[in-house]
Amino acid sequence: MWPEYNLHGDILNRYWARLYQEFEGFQFVRYDQAAGKVLAEGNTAPCPWDGSDEGLGEGIDAMIQAAFDAYQRGERHTALCALAAKIRPRF
Repeated sequence: MWPEYNLHGDILNRYWARLYQEFEGFQFVRYDQAAGKVLAEGNTAPCPWDGSDEGLGEGIDAMIQAAFDAYQRGERHTALCALAAKIRPRF
């Protein structure tokens, strides 16, 4: 489901597993209990944003790093960044 380039990035790989620790409440799944399958998964991270185009990072690496940098500094987040949405093709 992931583009190949997302599997090899130094920045993305550094932070991805931590999403489920530091930002656990911002990850979600759609689960079909009867089938016992995950139908979809979403990954997001809270981040500070000033509302401007310039205040956004250029892609997933920049946004995930900004989210964790702000978290480490104890900054207040003002936005939620959608990092990935993965849905089984049939759904």
